[in-house]
Amino acid sequence: MSKDELSLLFGSPLWLFQIDDSEATNKQLKKSVLEEKKKGAGVGLSNQGGWQSKGQLHEKPEFQVLVDIINARLKKVGRDYGFGAASSGLKVTSMWANVNPKGCSNALHSHQSPSGMPNPLVLSGCYYIEVPFNSGEFVLHDFSRPMRYLMLPFQEPNLINSFTIKLTPKEGNLFFFPAWMEHSVDENNSYDERISIAFNVAIFNRIMQ
Repeated sequence: MSKDELSLLFGSPLWLFQIDDSEATNKQLKKSVLEEKKKGAGVGLSNQGGWQSKGQLHEKPEFQVLVDIINARLKKVGRDYGFGAASSGLKVTSMWANVNPKGCSNALHSHQSPSGMPNPLVLSGCYYIEVPFNSGEFVLHDFSRPMRYLMLPFQEPNLINSFTIKLTPKEGNLFFFPAWMEHSVDENNSYDERISIAFNVAIFNRIMQ
């Protein structure tokens, strides 16, 4: 007698850590981000309005506290992903701040490495310093799914038929996701600034080679 079974064949990972007692850390990071903002106009990449810093914050001592928080979790993330002992070669290679006032957002994009890059980006992530109510959801997109292009009569969104996943971050949340994954941030509809710090992680000393 056969047994009926439904299996999900492939998975895209998302790691969410809540940093305990993050209030003091967030206060320090917010001060450092706003000081960076005073120094210059920033860059225009995925940000639609708002302000985005250059990507070298991980090299500045005032942001070392966040680098340490990320590093403390990279070994687990790498082993979950399947890198095994090579997880010790995971390293933050860029980090930047995002300050989004009312009406600002981040356009759809990914951080995928160019083909043949010797130390490819394998993970991206974001840490949330200040997240006012209704300040925009973080959206992950899967462009490989044909449901995006078909008009099918789905009545109930679920992990089988969805091609976007929306997350409402909280202050002190730390996300990791694959660097190749397309993502965006919805418009900030609050009257307060949303402040976050994003980063990329590459893998070095790949022992599998």
